[in-house]
Amino acid sequence: MAALSAPDVAVTSPGPAGCTTFAPVSNNRASEEGVVTGGAANHFQISGKGVKGVVDTAGMAGRFVVSVEVDGQPVQDAEVEMTSLGLEVSATISAVPDAQTVYLRVVLPEVNAPDGPVTFSGFAILATALTSFGGPKLVPGARHLYELRPLAGTASAVQS
Repeated sequence: MAALSAPDVAVTSPGPAGCTTFAPVSNNRASEEGVVTGGAANHFQISGKGVKGVVDTAGMAGRFVVSVEVDGQPVQDAEVEMTSLGLEVSATISAVPDAQTVYLRVVLPEVNAPDGPVTFSGFAILATALTSFGGPKLVPGARHLYELRPLAGTASAVQS
């Protein structure tokens, strides 16, 4: 799986909460609201059971920007990849030695937004890996637990 790289971008304006807003350099047409018509979506707003946030695939210097919370806890150090399933965001939520590590994987579809915002569905998986200092044989039963959380979202090609 190759890491996602965004197209060339240009800094356009300060965004909410002190974030800088970026826009891909393209031939797409911008509307008054900053939504680009005629292009692939680069701005994904998601929400679902305990999961909410924004994934932007066109950040500074081709880097993505992820601002997602799980059960009120901000996700740190997320990675984004484009896979055969679509756009995948993954991160470690928590790690407790000799107990468990909780991982997040969010899967979102690739979206074309030629005429403005498009709604979509995706999902998040919270995977809990049970651990033991004594090795995996000391973990009784299943060593991995999975919780599937459906997501709804809106994708758009954004230029601010």
